[in-house]
This record gives sequence, structure tokens and C-alpha cells, in this order.
Amino acid sequence: MRKTLIQPDFGMYPSAIQPYLHKARIYDSSCSEAAKTVFIDGELKAYLKMDTQGKLLREKEMTCFFHSFGLAPKVLEYFCHEGRDYLITAALGGEDGIAAQYLQSPQKLAACMGEFLQ
Repeated sequence: MRKTLIQPDFGMYPSAIQPYLHKARIYDSSCSEAAKTVFIDGELKAYLKMDTQGKLLREKEMTCFFHSFGLAPKVLEYFCHEGRDYLITAALGGEDGIAAQYLQSPQKLAACMGEFLQ
């Protein structure tokens, strides 16, 4: 995921999110036109995804399920506020699977993912 440093208006975020943003650098890492995703680079590294109310509930449930098997990050927060869903997940170490170094060899990436999932 590309990360672009942004200077957001912290007042636009619900109060439950404010502790995550405190003294953090915020990067836009959105991959979708529908949902907005930011990377929070602070004491705790996390991703905050925001979308229309109800749109992230299934993602939260699936992330929790896969996390129980060690296959996804931990869900830190999920809530609805003023018609919007907010999902915060812990950031995992390493590079994203869509990093240029991996996309140069998609067959190798697919084989590694297949081995891991097996």
C-alpha cells in the first residue's frame, strides 16, 4: 500500500479515536474509492478504516475470525458514529503483499501465500 503523509483535521475524528492519533504521523493508504484508510504511525502502529455505517461490520467479523488462527491483525476498535463505521486494526510488521518487490514475481508470491495457508 502506498502511504502518503497527510495533515488531517483531528477534530473530524470521533473522540474514541483521538488516543490513537496522539503524537502520531498520519498517512493516507486508501486503496478504495468507497472506504478511506489511514495508517497511524505513533506509539501504536495501526490502520484506521472508515466507511458508511454497516459497511465494515463483516470485515471486522472476518478479521477477528482470521486473527484467532494467526492469519490477520488484531481488531483494536470497531464502532459506528454519526452514520460512519470505524475499524482500527493493529499494523503487522513486514512489507505489504502488493509491494513492488513482490509484484515483480507474482508466481512466487502466490506460491508463498499458498504454502502459508496450507
